[in-house]
Amino acid sequence: MIRVLYQLKSDPHAIDELRAAWAEIVEAHARAGHGALESLLLQDHEDPSRVLIISRWQSIEHWNTQQNDDVHPAAFARLRTVATLEHKSIFDERGVIAQTAP
Repeated sequence: MIRVLYQLKSDPHAIDELRAAWAEIVEAHARAGHGALESLLLQDHEDPSRVLIISRWQSIEHWNTQQNDDVHPAAFARLRTVATLEHKSIFDERGVIAQTAP
């Protein structure tokens, strides 16, 4: 599995529009069976214009086949009106540690 980290710049007042567009994109990938497993959206507490999205994919091959707007062109267009991609990194997932209540 891989995680893709997207660093975006956005108007802090547009976070709801960004979240809605991203949710539509993630849901479209899930419905289409593209190997997208989950996605997390984070807004920087000190700099609310800084947004991180961390998506989880079954494999780099799954992610590579989806590097276009075809899954939901309208949602991608809306996303681009409220955010700018500053950086993207791909990480191999090497483990998840979750703390459970005693």
